[in-house]
Amino acid sequence: MRRRRRGFSLVVVIVVLGVLSVLMTFVTTQTVMQRRSLHQRERRLQARWLLRSGFERALVKLQTNGEAFEAEWKDLVPHSRIEAKAKVESKDRIRLQVEVTLGVGQPEPVRMAETWNLKRTESAGASRFQLEDAKSSEKAAK
Repeated sequence: MRRRRRGFSLVVVIVVLGVLSVLMTFVTTQTVMQRRSLHQRERRLQARWLLRSGFERALVKLQTNGEAFEAEWKDLVPHSRIEAKAKVESKDRIRLQVEVTLGVGQPEPVRMAETWNLKRTESAGASRFQLEDAKSSEKAAK
């Protein structure tokens, strides 16, 4: 009778270890997925701020020369690129488009673009720009 109990105890230990292994696998998988999700959210937030920085740089360039231009900046954040285009649609209307790529040359880069319609006003010999509307998009990189 004693041998049966030893065998039963071994089966119980193996079942408990199996259940613990399944639970640990589940917890590890969930942790990895949460970490990836948090990393992607952080990258999207960085791209959003990089987009804003590109808008401000383009606005300074626009205030300086007041003409249509195309520019590209790669020096703000490593592995990033900002492309800006300003198109003068009329004397006082300008369309400013900025596209950002964060993670250039890396797997799963984040791309965002935004277009702003600006109205130019002259005041004391200086150009000022007023935001009329904006359109944004987040693109999945391929």
